[in-house]
Amino acid sequence: MKPTKRGPVPRVLEEHGERWSASCVRKKAENPNYRIQWTKHGGVPVNRLLLPPLEAMTQSHCSYCDGYPLDDIAYPTIDHFLPKGQYPELTYNWNNLYLACPRCQNEKETRFDLRIQREEYQGELLRPDEPNYKFERYFLFNYKNGHIEPNPRASEAERRRAKFTIDKLGLNDGGRPRSRKRTIVCFARSEQRLDAIDVWPYRFILTQ
Repeated sequence: MKPTKRGPVPRVLEEHGERWSASCVRKKAENPNYRIQWTKHGGVPVNRLLLPPLEAMTQSHCSYCDGYPLDDIAYPTIDHFLPKGQYPELTYNWNNLYLACPRCQNEKETRFDLRIQREEYQGELLRPDEPNYKFERYFLFNYKNGHIEPNPRASEAERRRAKFTIDKLGLNDGGRPRSRKRTIVCFARSEQRLDAIDVWPYRFILTQ
C-alpha cells in the first residue's frame, strides 16, 4: 500500500452526492435487501465519472495492493471503504471511495465483519491517504518469501493495524507474494529509473 493524496471532491459529488446517498438510505430503509447500484448522471453511470479522479490519486494503481496495470487484471473498480450495503449514507461520500483491483475489493467485502463497529473498523484498517501513513511505519517486506509483514519496530497499536490490514485484504494470499518477488527481480534487471516508477506495480517495495 503506497501513500496517496486525495484530490478535491469531484464536482458531480459536490453537487449531487448528498442527495444520492440520502436516496440510498431511504431505499435500504424501505427494503433491507435492496442492492445499491450506481446511479446515472447525464446518462452515464457515476462510477465512470469518478474513475479518472481516483486513477489520478493512485496513478492508476490499486489503492490497496498497488497492482498495476489494472486493465491487465480486470476492469478497475471503485471500492467503498465502508461497504455501501451496510453504510448507504456513505455511498457517494468522496472520502469513502478508492480505486481497487477486483481481487482486493472481493477480499475486503468477503472478510468484512458486521460484528465490528464502524469506529473499530475505521480505526484498524489502514487507508493509503490517511495522515502520516508510510509503508515502512507499519510494514516490512520479506524478500525471502514475498510476504508483507507487520514492522516489528512499530508500536503495538501499529503492528495490530498492520496485521488487520494484511488479513482483511488478503495481501499474502494466493500468488501475491510470488508476484511481488517476480517484480523485484524484473525491476532489478531493468534499466528503468526510479523517476519512472509509476509504470511498475508494488512501488512501495521497489523504493525501499
